[in-house]
Amino acid sequence: MPLQEYLRTLGERWWIVVISAFVASLVGLGFASSQTPVYRSSVRMEVGGHVDYSQVLAVEKVLSQVAAHVKTGALAREVDRRLSLGSDPDAILGRVRTRVFADSLILQIDVEDSDPARAERIAAAVAQVAQERQEEVAAAAPESARITAAVLDRPSAAQFVWPQTRPIVAASALAGAIAGIVLAFILFYLDDTIPSPEEAERWLGLPLLGLIPVENA
Repeated sequence: MPLQEYLRTLGERWWIVVISAFVASLVGLGFASSQTPVYRSSVRMEVGGHVDYSQVLAVEKVLSQVAAHVKTGALAREVDRRLSLGSDPDAILGRVRTRVFADSLILQIDVEDSDPARAERIAAAVAQVAQERQEEVAAAAPESARITAAVLDRPSAAQFVWPQTRPIVAASALAGAIAGIVLAFILFYLDDTIPSPEEAERWLGLPLLGLIPVENA
């Protein structure tokens, strides 16, 4: 099919594309509206001590070890006890994410929750307990192998992260438009009628000699 035929098909059935995009955007809006809001608060910890700063892999290993200590059931239970959350440790750990920045020896702890104030409280408690646990580990280790982790600052103000309504609606509308284009071409291929004399000449490759009028009943 030549490009002109594609354009003509879309021109004749543009309303299918528009309706599909509109309906899909409404579905996306409904989905976004039904989601529980999520807020994220972050706190940073600086790792120090006897670390071979010249070895990138060694630095990453140390940061990963400290990050692993953050994601433990014991730490989550202590956080739950201090904040009186009444939550399962796995539920608390499910809200916690860690990121390591080897170039600056920074461990970032991200906490997501439906309550922004609670997200900040959990982030602060996780960082504080992690620091205390790391101090205990360092105290039991030889001085030449001690690694420390200190909280750098207060948790950041919780930011709204989900749902992102505009991107969801835009993606839904785009998907709906694509579905509408596909449907328009399906209907085109299923339609075996010849809509005009010009189309008849083009399809048959023969000149049109005359028309038979349709009498009104």
